Amino acid sequence: MPVARLVGVTALLALLLMGCSSAPKGRIKGADEEDLVGKNRAGGATFRMLIAESTEKLLDGHARDLRPGEPFYVAFVGVENKTVEELRDSREAIYESIDTVLVNNAAYTPVSRRMVDHTLKLHDIVPEDLFLAAGRDLFRAELTKQGITPDFLLWCKLSTMSTFGENVSQRDYQMTLDLVDANSGLTVRKETALVSKEYLD
Repeated sequence: MPVARLVGVTALLALLLMGCSSAPKGRIKGADEEDLVGKNRAGGATFRMLIAESTEKLLDGHARDLRPGEPFYVAFVGVENKTVEELRDSREAIYESIDTVLVNNAAYTPVSRRMVDHTLKLHDIVPEDLFLAAGRDLFRAELTKQGITPDFLLWCKLSTMSTFGENVSQRDYQMTLDLVDANSGLTVRKETALVSKEYLD
């Protein structure tokens, strides 16, 4: 093999080996390890803190005001993003986490998300339509046909406030849960959780 060709092949092999050695590596984190904190986005740790605080305050606070008896039906109608960041895969995780809290709270029985989504799609209803009586009545009537009449509607809204300093910035992440009487449209409970993150520029 000519020397020039041998050198070329050797260089190519070296580049391939370097590429393999710099490939991303993964591992399973232990249950006792802290969550990774995002360097420029909210990240899982932030959302988990927001969900834990907002759902606990909303559901426990409202449950104390309820009359004893059968669990109340709650239709969780969605996660609204008003932040400066895209939620990407976090939207689904947020929805599932809040829905799980509802399932495990004895005072409430959540309407299946698939049933909620199908009902909205069937009648071409967007969540904002549920703020008006006509939209709520149509939504409740369809679910009643299926044997479930929701007592409450639940919204989740995410928002941010940003502050910029010298080579540092702070972003306040807010999660607001709004529990609405499905009959009257009146808000019966509203809670906001706040997590502040500092970013170094």
